[in-house]
Amino acid sequence: MGASKPTLSSDSEITFPEFVLLNASAGAGKTYQLSLRFVQFLLSDAIAGKMKEPGSEAASGLRNLLAITFTKNAAREMKMRILGRLKKAALGDPTALDELGTVISAPREEIQEKASGAVEDIIEGYSDLRVDTIDSFMSEVFRASTLDLGISPDYEISLEGAEIFDYAFQRYLRRVGSGTPEGARFLEIAGDVMSFVREDGAFIWDPAAVIGEKLVALTGKLAARTVPPDKTDHRRAMAPLETRIKALVERIAGSIEAAGLDLNAQCHFGKWMREAAAAGHFVKFLDASFKTFPIKRPKGEAPPECGAIDRDWPELEKTVRAYRGRYARGFFLPYLEARDQLAATLVEVKARRGVVILEDVYTQLHRLLGRGEVPEVYFRLGDQIFHYLIDEFQDTSPIQWAVLEPLIENSLGGKGSLLLVGDTKQAIYGFRNAD
Repeated sequence: MGASKPTLSSDSEITFPEFVLLNASAGAGKTYQLSLRFVQFLLSDAIAGKMKEPGSEAASGLRNLLAITFTKNAAREMKMRILGRLKKAALGDPTALDELGTVISAPREEIQEKASGAVEDIIEGYSDLRVDTIDSFMSEVFRASTLDLGISPDYEISLEGAEIFDYAFQRYLRRVGSGTPEGARFLEIAGDVMSFVREDGAFIWDPAAVIGEKLVALTGKLAARTVPPDKTDHRRAMAPLETRIKALVERIAGSIEAAGLDLNAQCHFGKWMREAAAAGHFVKFLDASFKTFPIKRPKGEAPPECGAIDRDWPELEKTVRAYRGRYARGFFLPYLEARDQLAATLVEVKARRGVVILEDVYTQLHRLLGRGEVPEVYFRLGDQIFHYLIDEFQDTSPIQWAVLEPLIENSLGGKGSLLLVGDTKQAIYGFRNAD
């Protein structure tokens, strides 16, 4: 979408259930559209008439709408846009009334009257203006699910997950003494970590500090996933791949020498691959590039050895790619094992402090939903919130979407709608594993 502002269809044309996905670039009016749709749903008789049941509140009412953003500043801006549009319309601003007239089928005087009523409703019940950050909304859902989750209602949600994790790790290290089971296991884990140090890497003088640092980063990434990590020991599969790499390098080198071919000076093969394979430094192959062919193509008819290299070079690349995957999984396995060792201490620390960290909000709700146990609050919200408007959708992590999805499915299956607004080029929450 270009820089021009997108427009919504008139409410007289809207049918339900409705799902809208707006993928728009910066400056294309994403926030404009979301706030306009919020006001449209709030004021429109057409939408309310299709949604409400006899004796029930109109579904386009204030409590039936939820807009989700990803920062407090964005939520504040969204509220200001919604209130600003309503105030201008209530005061008879011609531009505001014309703008709302494009999406609401009603005379200007009626739109002005409805906007005035909406402003009064918001003033009287400001908490019903639901424009929340996703963390704030899901924390509210989590608090209402304490009985379902078996958690004390007196806890606090802490945003200092890294600090709590580091404290728990230091407490765990106190038990890692000589002659203790914890000490023996930690030495094994530290040894595994050291075994993956690359030949050109710095020596790890303090494995405990490295393990602690990695655990903090790893825990945040795992908390954003909807599936548990693979704890298979892939390290055993590395040996046959190393043997295969060495054999292919030797075979390519033999073909080059037999045909008297000239090496390509820009290719890693001639620069270091033969020496690394001969010395058993296979970790160096993690940085190997296969973009450049290992030899200079001879002019005229190519010898048979060129055909052999044409076959072996892609096979070497394929084998190295497989080796990289095994190495990566093997590299992180000791940290996953350390995380398991730390789990009991982390639970103890959080219980003593009376806190849960933000990651717990999502992981515990997802675990509950995964068991087919829907918290009572989901049913209450499903009867109240019918329309979801999610801004900056590109910043949503898989687990955030997973805990929101049952509510949205319920909405789309009955009375409601969903608007997703996003731009992949503006993704800023990669550090929180947004997808």
